[in-house]
Amino acid sequence: MSKAKARYLATILLLTFAIAQAKTSIATQETIVKVYPYQNVTTPGQQFTTSIVVENVQNLFAVEVKLYWNQSIIQLTNTSVMLGVESYPSGVLHGQVYPNETIESGKYVLWGTSIGEETPSFNGSGTIAKLTFNVTGLGNCQLTLQTKLYDKPAAGSASQPIQHSTENGYYSPIYLSCTPIEATVGENINISGYIALTNEKPTVLIEYGNATGWYPLANITADNNGNYTYLWTTEKEGNYQIKAAATISSVIVESAVQNVSVNPKSEIWQFTYIAIAIIIIAAIILIAFYAKKRKAKSR
Repeated sequence: MSKAKARYLATILLLTFAIAQAKTSIATQETIVKVYPYQNVTTPGQQFTTSIVVENVQNLFAVEVKLYWNQSIIQLTNTSVMLGVESYPSGVLHGQVYPNETIESGKYVLWGTSIGEETPSFNGSGTIAKLTFNVTGLGNCQLTLQTKLYDKPAAGSASQPIQHSTENGYYSPIYLSCTPIEATVGENINISGYIALTNEKPTVLIEYGNATGWYPLANITADNNGNYTYLWTTEKEGNYQIKAAATISSVIVESAVQNVSVNPKSEIWQFTYIAIAIIIIAAIILIAFYAKKRKAKSR
């Protein structure tokens, strides 16, 4: 292969790679504060620990988080504030931090800020706090998160809010998983999970939801270990929510909701078409270039 041809091919490949990288970079830079893990599964009488984390933040100098839950089902028993990475390497914020915690029935509030003009702001991802709950009742509840993030102000200026999104958490004795979470019409999605209360084998109702409401998908009986599984063959494109529900000791318990996307068959080939188009364009350019070069030599 000649040097000119190699340069043309390299240019095409580099442009394609740069576009893909730019799209990926934009998609992954959103600042998020969330409850992690999203699904927290155990039984009454047991405990679980969940975290409030921030991802992809820049110039962070102060945080405020509020978490709400159903006090009749779970109760907060312990907290671990992770403010000040010098003391908590996996935490957030720098320097001396003065946290202020408030714990009420079904509500947790934490406020913390770095101090001093010389203290650097925090960049990246980390854990704000860890919370341990005791499950006291049968049922499920959402862990609802409200947050505010503030940047480090310039000298003489006021701190400004940092734009971000939040993701709530969920407690339930029923775990649900969907694999894959994105499929093409006609492909299968494996819906599976388990019920932490293994002394019963209830019938699990799997439902799907969209903009028009919730609809039954299948009734599955859990095995002796509380496990259940269902293979869903997708028939129609769209964005769906999937959940599992079971009646246990006369109480209806629901799993956390999982989001899945079903794409039309044609979309799966779009990237292939784009790649083919790029190759064809590159080939046309190369052919035109060599034709012109050969014509010039023949003169």
